[in-house]
Amino acid sequence: MGLSLSGLLAHLLPLSCVVAASFLQSLTGFGLAIVLAPLLMFFYDAKEVVSLVLLICVTGNLVQGAMHFREADRRLVAFLFAGVVLGQPIGAWIFFALSSDTLKFCINAMVLASLLIT
Repeated sequence: MGLSLSGLLAHLLPLSCVVAASFLQSLTGFGLAIVLAPLLMFFYDAKEVVSLVLLICVTGNLVQGAMHFREADRRLVAFLFAGVVLGQPIGAWIFFALSSDTLKFCINAMVLASLLIT
C-alpha cells in the first residue's frame, strides 16, 4: 500500500531517462521511442519496456496533438494513421511470438540501423 523511499529511488534513473527523451522530442519533434526504449531496457524487461514506451508515446502524442490540432495537415495524419493500423497486427504478432531477449536484440538492432542510416 505505502510507497517506500527506496522503491521511489529505484525508479529515479528510469524517470530521468524519460525526462531526457521527452526533452529531445520536444526539441526535434521525434525520437522519444528511439531514445527511450534502449535506455529503459537497462532497468526493465524488454516486454515491459515496449508497453511502457507505447503508453508514454501515446500519452505524449495525444497532448501534442491536442495542442497542434488546428495546424495539422489532416489528410497527412489520416494517411499516417492508416500505416499505423496496418502495422499494428504485425507488431503485435512479433511482440507475442518473440522471447524477451530476442525482442531486446531486435529493438536494439533496429535503433542502431536507424541511427546508421541517418
